[in-house]
Amino acid sequence: MRILVELEKVNKNYKRKQVLREISLSIEENQIIAILGGNGTGKSTLLRLIAGIEQPSSGRIIYSDKHIRIGYVPERFPKHLRFTPREYLYYMGKISGISKENLQERIEHYLQRFQLETLNNQRIMELSKGNIQKVGIIQAILNDPELIILDEPLSGLDYQAQQDLV
Repeated sequence: MRILVELEKVNKNYKRKQVLREISLSIEENQIIAILGGNGTGKSTLLRLIAGIEQPSSGRIIYSDKHIRIGYVPERFPKHLRFTPREYLYYMGKISGISKENLQERIEHYLQRFQLETLNNQRIMELSKGNIQKVGIIQAILNDPELIILDEPLSGLDYQAQQDLV
């Protein structure tokens, strides 16, 4: 299997507090990894490092390709977005470089798949936590990523939505 991301002795400090220490791991394509631990143990920090959102204080993160497509769903998706789900997804898809035709087709497919197609005029800030989470998941998979990073992905989703995601 091809290694997508490799961490070598990664450390992360915030001011004087060490959050991660000497983390080494490899993530291969088609591999599923669950990061378990209590609150405040650095799980979200580790995921942000792997996603490239943050940089390690020391150590190395090596990607198989400098243009690797990574989809990331944060634990807390921004709630106060004035976009409708369709507007937000279109905007995020354009940033990702997806063609207009392909983007509109993908958005419609995923809105139907996640049962959000009827929310045409609702702003994300007006949606339930579960529906906001669904929008976050869609934005992460919209550009057909090679690596998907989900931080607390089932939080706020009803049973059926959890089953659809899994």
